[in-house]
Amino acid sequence: MSLKLFKRNVRITCWRESVPADPTVFQVSRFPNQTEITDLRVQFNIRKDLHKSPNTCDVTITNLAETTRSDLETKPLNVQVEAGYDDVSRFMFLGDLRFAMTKMDGPNWHTLLQLGDGDCHYRWARMNKSYSENVSVKQVVKDAARSMGLALPPNVEADPDLNEVFKFGTLAHGATRDQLTRLLAPYGYSWSIQNGQLRILRDDRTHSDTYKEINEENGMIGSPEFGSPPRSGLPPHMTVNMLLYPELTPGDKVLLTSKIKTGFFRVENVQHTGDSHGDTWNTEVEIRPLGDPYPKRKRKRHH
Repeated sequence: MSLKLFKRNVRITCWRESVPADPTVFQVSRFPNQTEITDLRVQFNIRKDLHKSPNTCDVTITNLAETTRSDLETKPLNVQVEAGYDDVSRFMFLGDLRFAMTKMDGPNWHTLLQLGDGDCHYRWARMNKSYSENVSVKQVVKDAARSMGLALPPNVEADPDLNEVFKFGTLAHGATRDQLTRLLAPYGYSWSIQNGQLRILRDDRTHSDTYKEINEENGMIGSPEFGSPPRSGLPPHMTVNMLLYPELTPGDKVLLTSKIKTGFFRVENVQHTGDSHGDTWNTEVEIRPLGDPYPKRKRKRHH
């Protein structure tokens, strides 16, 4: 991205979806017709972090046609948000419709869509399965991911620690979100849904060894600011303000280059805000240094 790219664009794409017939095998299908919005005023506020509760996005679209307003206010609906510069739209958010409403302000109609990334999977996916003796933790975790209609990330597939077995078998019953937490927490993992995909990470790991760059050439505004340490004895997080940088996602590895600090960091949370017809077109990212001593969680072995 270059500071010279000031021509903004935003694209909203909406799909109607089926309702899952079985919450233990969470599968939906998109209907072939879709609605695409590119030429109206769009305002967005996207908030992403590494918590298990879904990332959120508020989108306000001005002066939709009456039939389109009615259609977009009806669930189930999947909405994708893309934005960028110079006629190049870059993926930023994909989520399920949680709530929608339209209000009139003077001559204009404003339609608000509130979205959650993987919201339906998080709320409704269920497990109801008993396992015989010596089933591996990895197998049960894989089944949990499958019950959400999601795939197990490669880093978890390759982790030998999860080959540990339940000697006397186990029961997975109830909301999948609770089962994932129960299974993964003893191994120091936390999980979240990022852009419709399951992301499972330990505190001291990033999603990939490849990295994105944060510097003035990539749109950094001013200097990074130090915040308070998340816990006593840990290094402080830093907050960086940038021109809109849609690709940044929690768990990413980034290389920060600035006058006050240079090094590798992990993205902890991201906020994208924009107005296609206003002044706002920014990304705020909170990052945490890598390579510093973070205490490992004490693991409680399954039996």
